[in-house]
Amino acid sequence: MKKFFYIIAAALMSSLALTSCAEKEIVTFNPANAVPPVLEALAESYVLEDGGAFATLNFSAVEFGVATAARYTAYADINEDFSTKQALGNVTAATDGITVDAKTLNNALISLECPHSVPVTVYFRVEAEMMGESAPVETVDALISNVVSTTVTPYNAEKVYPSVYVIGAFCGWDHGNTAFLFSYAEDDENYMGVVDFGAGCTDYGFKITGAANWDNGNWGSGSMTSSDPEASSITLWDDGGSGNITNYSSFRYYNFHFVKSSLTLNKVFGFNQVGIIGLNGDWNNDIVMTQIVRNGQFYADIEVSAATEFKFRLDAAWGNDWGGSIDELAKGGGNIAIEPGNYRVYLDLNNWGAPTARLSTADYGAPVE
Repeated sequence: MKKFFYIIAAALMSSLALTSCAEKEIVTFNPANAVPPVLEALAESYVLEDGGAFATLNFSAVEFGVATAARYTAYADINEDFSTKQALGNVTAATDGITVDAKTLNNALISLECPHSVPVTVYFRVEAEMMGESAPVETVDALISNVVSTTVTPYNAEKVYPSVYVIGAFCGWDHGNTAFLFSYAEDDENYMGVVDFGAGCTDYGFKITGAANWDNGNWGSGSMTSSDPEASSITLWDDGGSGNITNYSSFRYYNFHFVKSSLTLNKVFGFNQVGIIGLNGDWNNDIVMTQIVRNGQFYADIEVSAATEFKFRLDAAWGNDWGGSIDELAKGGGNIAIEPGNYRVYLDLNNWGAPTARLSTADYGAPVE
């Protein structure tokens, strides 16, 4: 009887093993079976308007030949080989396409050095990546759609760079009134900018967030952060309850460099005033410049009565001054020549190692924000 029981049990176990093996059939990705997304055609031409829409890029779903998630990214370029492609957005389902607004496409065309108000042929395509649990599968190349093109007329605007928010007592802890650090390399890694803590500031506490809320990076001080005043570098924490950063309180303005991957905040330089010196022969009195909140640049409206020269400098002193030419500033450079007229002068110190300046007759006297 016992022998008969063992025979029946063995038969049952063999049956279960076969069933289990059948359920765990291994499916291997074969590029020959993959079908890339197909991008639908666009209208013949578009004229972009600030705050307006561009188009929704509609495309079919990718087929990798295996059950897997996908991420679709739309790209634009003025070169048909996409050698200088600019990302426009991404989605994880092809159902509703990728909606691109005018600002996003216009900013991409600025990066490609397209002049405003001049029609240009723009090429578009969609790339589909096979996704793992949280990142693309690196061993599988993206499947690329067909290319469609249209003529686009961009509008005049400033280049907008990715940014992180600097929020604190200086702005009432209001995400709608923060300072910003900008990723000029657009690498989502290095962010730089000048923060204005305000005249007469008494509470210098602040934090950095990755978006206009507290849910996408909430970076503040922690137990390993240096408490040294004016520390050249500190390491931030992202625990949601970390304290405010209070190391920097000796100056009104600070240029910071934030490294996102390591949560390192570096103090580049601190100062109290940005000035224009030398206009109309006056080398004794600085014209104090004002910072623009949305882009961190400084500006001043000036009236030039006759051909003259000037320079930019900090804290009404020499040693941190810039000259040369308005198009190519150099630290300690010669005087900048300027012709008679009324101008708005802009100075951008966000990217400390490569400051820029420009003149505008059209902006003179106009509202800033």
